[in-house]
Amino acid sequence: MSFNKDTFDLMLKLALGMIGILLLIWLIAVFTPKLAKFIDKFFGKAKIDPGPSSITLENGEKYTVKSVFEGEKTDEAAEEAPKGTDNGKTDENKENTENINNEKE
Repeated sequence: MSFNKDTFDLMLKLALGMIGILLLIWLIAVFTPKLAKFIDKFFGKAKIDPGPSSITLENGEKYTVKSVFEGEKTDEAAEEAPKGTDNGKTDENKENTENINNEKE
């Protein structure tokens, strides 16, 4: 088994390049919070308007956030909901399935 210097040089360049990229990522991760702290100290913190503590609707009630499971079905949604246990198959699909089954027999 012979030693191939060209291959070794390429592998060494690849390894050093990967270590360099990881070192750059590490430096960014370490120094970003320190840079943000310096900027906050130098320029001051950003002033954010928190907005109103509660929202009042037009009819005078306070707005509340509801869960998905607390919602009510509208009449349109109730009409579109499939009924029965035919998994949404239409009469035409049932006929086609029956015809195929009859042909197999």
